[in-house]
Order: sequence, then structure tokens, then C-alpha cells
Amino acid sequence: MKSLMGKLVDYFVDDVFYQAESACTISQVAQKAVAILDAVPSISPCHDRDFKWSRPIFTLNDSTVVKTCKNVIGLHHIFLADNHGKLIYGGFVIWSHSEQLQAAIRQIKKDLT
Repeated sequence: MKSLMGKLVDYFVDDVFYQAESACTISQVAQKAVAILDAVPSISPCHDRDFKWSRPIFTLNDSTVVKTCKNVIGLHHIFLADNHGKLIYGGFVIWSHSEQLQAAIRQIKKDLT
């Protein structure tokens, strides 16, 4: 039986080296969502390890799933996944631009659902 320390090490190694499966194609609707997100100040690509912690908040007209999470230091992340759960897009913003990210998410929901 593995010790608690061994289990913790395995957990952290799995988290650090996690890679989400990426989608091969992107729909026109998802491309529009990406364009809206790319206009948010300070949006930056994120490591896909946070993808597994994100939760769906709504689905676009083309079945793209919009997912969000906040990491351990409080940075807001946004992900787009295809209808098979494969990663299309992942980004995060610094704290001072969290409201602009929320506004972009509202716009995506309004325009693309």
C-alpha cells in the first residue's frame, strides 16, 4: 500500500505533467468566441493542466462548451472545449482584468448561444 506522501507525490506529478487532448478543428462559432477572448486586456495562454479543474458554464450554438475556473492564486481561466471534451482554447487574465474577462464571457453567451 502506498504511503500518504507517495500518494501526494503522485498527485502533484500527475497535475504538473497533465496534458489535455487538443481539438484538431475549430468551428466558425468557436473562432468568434476566441476573437472576443483575445480582445480582453492581459489575456494569455494558460497551461492546460487547469482545464481538468474547469467547470462548464454554457454551450455555444455549435456545441462548443465554455468552461471556467479560478486557480489557487485566484487567476480567472477560460476554456473552450469541443463537444468531445477536447481543448480548443485556454487563457487566463491577471486580477485587474477579471471584470473584462467576465464581460467577454457575457458577450459570448449573448452573441453565440
